[in-house]
Amino acid sequence: MNASITKQDRKNAKNTCMILAVLLAICIVFATIFGIAIPVSRQLSGVGADNEEIKSQINGKDGSDYFLLTDYSIYRFDALTDEMISTFSLSEIQNKLQEQGDFDRLVPGSLNQWGVKYVEGLETDSYIVYDGNGNLFKLTDDGVQLHMTDDYYLSEKKDVVKGCDNLGGNMYVLTLTNSNHYYVRQFDFNNLSNGIQKAKMLWDLDLSGEMAGYTKISPMSASTGIFGFIIAEDVMYIFRDGGSIIKLGLDMVDCMVDGAPFDYFTTADEYYSVHYQEVYDKTYADYFRNLLLNLEENTYTEEQLNAATIDELVSYYGEYKSSTTVNKAKTSAKKAAEQAAADGFTAANEWCGGYDRATKSIFVSDTYMDKQQYSVIYSGESAINGIVYSKKNKTAYYTNASDGYLYSVEKADIDNAGVGSFLSDIATRIDAVSCGKGRKFSSFGNGLGINEFANTLYLKFENERTISIVDINDKENYHIQYTFEGGFDVYSLTGDKDNKVTHVLRQVSKVSLKGITTTKLYSCTYNPASFQQKGLIKTLFILFLALSVLTLAATVWFYMATKSDRTLYKAKSIQRDFKRNKWVYISLIFFIVLLIMFCYYEAIGAISMSFFDYTREKPAWIWNNFGNYLRIVNQPDFFLSIKNMLFFLCSDLILGIIPSLTFAFLLTIIRNKTLSNWVRSLMFIPGIIPGMATMLIWREGIYGTDGAFNQLLGLFGNEPIAWLDNIDYARWSLIFMGFPFVGGYLIFYGGMMNIPSEYHEAGRLEGLGIVRQFISIDIPLIAPQIKYVFITIFISSVQNYARTYILGSSGTVTPVENMYRIMTGTQADYGMASAYATILFIFLFAAVATNFKMQRKDTMGEDL
Repeated sequence: MNASITKQDRKNAKNTCMILAVLLAICIVFATIFGIAIPVSRQLSGVGADNEEIKSQINGKDGSDYFLLTDYSIYRFDALTDEMISTFSLSEIQNKLQEQGDFDRLVPGSLNQWGVKYVEGLETDSYIVYDGNGNLFKLTDDGVQLHMTDDYYLSEKKDVVKGCDNLGGNMYVLTLTNSNHYYVRQFDFNNLSNGIQKAKMLWDLDLSGEMAGYTKISPMSASTGIFGFIIAEDVMYIFRDGGSIIKLGLDMVDCMVDGAPFDYFTTADEYYSVHYQEVYDKTYADYFRNLLLNLEENTYTEEQLNAATIDELVSYYGEYKSSTTVNKAKTSAKKAAEQAAADGFTAANEWCGGYDRATKSIFVSDTYMDKQQYSVIYSGESAINGIVYSKKNKTAYYTNASDGYLYSVEKADIDNAGVGSFLSDIATRIDAVSCGKGRKFSSFGNGLGINEFANTLYLKFENERTISIVDINDKENYHIQYTFEGGFDVYSLTGDKDNKVTHVLRQVSKVSLKGITTTKLYSCTYNPASFQQKGLIKTLFILFLALSVLTLAATVWFYMATKSDRTLYKAKSIQRDFKRNKWVYISLIFFIVLLIMFCYYEAIGAISMSFFDYTREKPAWIWNNFGNYLRIVNQPDFFLSIKNMLFFLCSDLILGIIPSLTFAFLLTIIRNKTLSNWVRSLMFIPGIIPGMATMLIWREGIYGTDGAFNQLLGLFGNEPIAWLDNIDYARWSLIFMGFPFVGGYLIFYGGMMNIPSEYHEAGRLEGLGIVRQFISIDIPLIAPQIKYVFITIFISSVQNYARTYILGSSGTVTPVENMYRIMTGTQADYGMASAYATILFIFLFAAVATNFKMQRKDTMGEDL
């Protein structure tokens, strides 16, 4: 071997090794440079610990962010020192209230709507803090930290605050009451402790009303969904889910009529409380008097009936008629009384065209509504994901899910639009800002945000981690400043006045060992400009890292070749063989690339996805460690599915091999070739029937209520059995499906027919009978076919979901069926389905590897 190695070969190997070493150093240097250059987010220290969960964040006036935590503390991110500074905690107020015996005023549960807002237009920079119980707190900023004032408002109704805005010294707070109706409440910001000055319930419009010149309105309930509102130039704009905008003049918050505060619905209810009982009693009494007077059996005089009370009239009437009739009379009288009261309320108010007591709906004249600056602009053809308002531009912006574009609509156009106008008719599409092909905007309420200090928009895409920052300072030149991957599940964003630093609240889901998922918010900060290049930098890093690994392997190989003639000889042989068969190797490269692209890439991707949260609604690769596996193990039917899988696997192996092997043997000993051909044909025909049809035949024709089995039971006088719905029969019924289990006989039959006849003749000379020949000669000689059938049945049995899914059997769920249901269900949890697939892959890979190892040992034994 060494004789074929020349000095030139050793010299070439040494030179090649040196060249590869230089290339390796270059690749490592570039991989290191690009690895260091990959932008990473930085979690802000001191915030988001397990005992200090963040609830929300806002922009401060100077661009510093404020973070509100569940322990009623507020942290401030100082942009100069790049540190988190604790400002104060409301826990002192909580302790004070608890000392007074007021235990439920400030509790952690109220933090579900925990928020803070910068208040404009005051001499001192101030903030308003609100919580889920309707409490309001005033904070002042001295430039270093926030301070809480003694002027605060503690709500007694525990209304949920949905948002607030200010105009001058007045604070307008949108709350959701315990009665599930929205109210706008007005406060004097300089005297919060004085409480509510004015309050007005909001309402919905029903344009389907048939009264010309009137619009039907009713109290706005929680089901309508409000995700924000702003106040600009004495007009309130309320943004509703679905995209409609309600324009409401601030003077209509009070609904001033003749100089006095007025509320449609409260006034209507008060009218009923005063007049309804009187009207009802009169209507009810007259109704029964008329009935009693018209009865032939009635012995009472008209004077007696006129003097009787309502209870006496009911008692008199009950002597002749059943209580059902009395109740019907009562219902009829009640309806008549309600209508009379509604007519009275309508007549007393010229702007009212009618009042529906049951739905609390009023027909209000359009003239009166226009006078009070009230209108609703509906979304029209737009499928709106989110809507925000820029006070600087006096323009509202919204994303349209139907076409994937950003739209703008100016305040002047909103104000000029009348009742029932459509947003799509007055909005302008911003062509420079769109999702791009194949992407969609986020459908969650926080998918569109605004940085009022930088006057930029945050657009979040459906994967919940891709962000675009849109510059809206120049109305003639809207453009995307940055588009980048956040790298995690983005909950909300804020930024400084230059958008050089972006703060992100990211959602982190953790799964406990018991399978319980908890989600918390953590604060991170990053630079959008550098993150925009993250994809390119990361790709270059991976490229040079891969080149480093390949170059390292080649360098080590050629280094070993310089030290060992044996290794150099192998390298030289490979080189010589490649030159001789280069076109064969080049052709193989093409197919290997295709194999990697369409097989191995998908498999590796599925395994990778099993460690991430990824669903159809939120197609984001959100790392969750082993969360999907923990959820799988903690599923109520997980161990039952494993038990069923093993049960079906054992039965499939037994029924898939033994009957087919026996039937193939019987065919080989049939001497009549014509009969043998007919039997083989008859057994082969069921194999060409579509599998779906076969399953339906078994489900309805054999296991159905009127199926063959139940028909057979009926002959003996037995009741039908729900074979697939009864857990005691379901598994055994599925095993019996496919009887007589000889579908795979062809492989065994072909192997037996190829056994030389000399083996059987020798067996007969040794005195072996037919059965002994089958056991001692046929089975050992067709062992490769048996192993092949074994492994194919093993794989198909584990992967068979159709058997239980399509037949809809009870208590027979398997892991692969669970995987299919999770993947195709309403949630479409691809991450969890991938975890199921990975578990099955590991199980099958271990089984196949063990089988190959056993075959290899058997082959080595034969060689010996």
